[in-house]
Amino acid sequence: MKSILVMKPGREGKAAAEAAAKGGMPVFFWPAFSFRSAKRSQADIEKLVQEARDGALLIVVSPAAVRCLSEIVPDFPDSTHFAAVGAPSAELIQKYWPNTKRAIFPKGTSLQSGSELLFDELKALGLPKKAIILRGQTGREFLFEELQKAGVDVRKEVIYRRIPFKASEEEKAQLEQTPPAAVYLTSSDSADILLENVCESMRESIKDAAVLTIHPRIAERLHELGFPRVSLIDSHDPNLIHELCRLARSSE
Repeated sequence: MKSILVMKPGREGKAAAEAAAKGGMPVFFWPAFSFRSAKRSQADIEKLVQEARDGALLIVVSPAAVRCLSEIVPDFPDSTHFAAVGAPSAELIQKYWPNTKRAIFPKGTSLQSGSELLFDELKALGLPKKAIILRGQTGREFLFEELQKAGVDVRKEVIYRRIPFKASEEEKAQLEQTPPAAVYLTSSDSADILLENVCESMRESIKDAAVLTIHPRIAERLHELGFPRVSLIDSHDPNLIHELCRLARSSE
């Protein structure tokens, strides 16, 4: 018998794994990352709040970044301007800081949104004089580089640490006994983490699995790594779990 492997991190990933398990196949939940709020001094926090008060645009790169930021700075001035790379992050910003202005974010599905479209949105609205990108210790540099080239005073602020998933020997053995027919992952780095965590004997065979992901950039990375069967779906598609289970059944 084969299985389904869910690598989407966080509570959303756990919920996806639990929903997929109702389809009758074994499901493994290997969150590609866990997230931990970065330690910031009181002086750093006060500086960030003052910059927000002075009109700097705060760009939050993911829902995990929003949650970690809320732990570090639970209150921002009502005048704070936020931007987000997609609707899920923008919705969380509104949840944690409901009195601030509505966050700027690119419209469209996860298949279309991201750093490139956010930059286009900011250009259309008028680029800010100053921007602070709130992110993890690593990540894509596209927004930072493009804003810098456009003359924006921009800097990066690490507000969370991404901790890559590390499978135990028992978890590796379980996956080897019930190899995945389908994998759901939501970042380019997740594909590398998958290959790093499976047993050496599985590194080629696991590429036979059908992979479901949410952005063309991730699909491109999967193809580079040798995964030929990659499907795209919007992260908010109500049929996502149904499609993941369908791919798994058709791959057994």
